[in-house]
Amino acid sequence: MSNTEFGRSCYAKQFELIKSLDSSRPVSFASLEAFIGSDLCLDLVDIVSFNIYPRWYHNTTVKDSLSNLKNFVNSTGGAGKPLLISEIGAGAIYGFRSNNQEKWTEEYQQYALTEQITSILYDEDLSGVIIWQYSDCRVDSGWFHGRPKSQNNKGLVDIYRREKLAFNKVKEIFHSYHE
Repeated sequence: MSNTEFGRSCYAKQFELIKSLDSSRPVSFASLEAFIGSDLCLDLVDIVSFNIYPRWYHNTTVKDSLSNLKNFVNSTGGAGKPLLISEIGAGAIYGFRSNNQEKWTEEYQQYALTEQITSILYDEDLSGVIIWQYSDCRVDSGWFHGRPKSQNNKGLVDIYRREKLAFNKVKEIFHSYHE
């Protein structure tokens, strides 16, 4: 855990070993949204990376989440380093549709991902974004937060590779993006 002294010592040893093997490669790790305000390891990396899930695990706007994140990073040893959003996402059950913006619907996933991706792509302080995930996948039934059908349903396609509504929207956003 990068918000503890023990975690910091582990990351420091790991990065020292990596750099001794190949000093040309940048080091990073994905910190967690829960550690905004408490991560102790941002000075150790070349690229600051955070997994954030606005509009999914909590109903904050992407703008507010990014503002909190950037304020924290800029007050730590992460200031001035590239900032990557290493995970964003929202879940949907294939075929579950509703016009009421209900969680787990394809419409809500499309809405949340649209806000997440466009906010991140057009924020000049950010270096990139990685969507979690391309395809739904099975997980252990005791997995964090309990998952419908024992699956992580944040895929743009389901386990049979059927496209959810978000698939074409994400494709459209990335195809229309110009720096």
